[in-house]
Amino acid sequence: TGIAPLIGAIERLARSRRRAKVILGAESKAELLFLRKIEEAALTNPSLKFIPVTEDGSYGVKGDVAAAVESEAARGFRGQILTCGPEPMIRKILKFCAKRKIPLQASLERVMRCGIGLCGSCDVAGFRVCKDGPVFDLQALNLMVGELGAYKRDLAGKLVKI
Repeated sequence: TGIAPLIGAIERLARSRRRAKVILGAESKAELLFLRKIEEAALTNPSLKFIPVTEDGSYGVKGDVAAAVESEAARGFRGQILTCGPEPMIRKILKFCAKRKIPLQASLERVMRCGIGLCGSCDVAGFRVCKDGPVFDLQALNLMVGELGAYKRDLAGKLVKI
């Protein structure tokens, strides 16, 4: 689902006229979800900078989202980072933000069987994504660093390497 959980926030930022950067990434241009919607939001608000990133270089910056986040933040950064998408990417962004004490919120996705916190299928290092999340801040994410982006649970709840 990638960027889907953040579309509402992006649209609100566009309407608010606040300064923000949106980095959207995928393997290729064809896989950039909500591309038109984010481009329209950027046109609505000149203070909203849109940075598309593709691994194959077919659109925008060639590379990966975590590297683009680091590059943009190195140019001077105030505020916080909101992220969602593949856990290995979130893990890289988490390590970057933790090192620089940049506030971070990440929306996690895990298999959720019961949806009420009983089965443990969505557990990440003791946090239940269905009940405690799905959005976690830097403090909680730091407690997940050993498992986040390295392990997941299969449909039976067994911990497996990603």
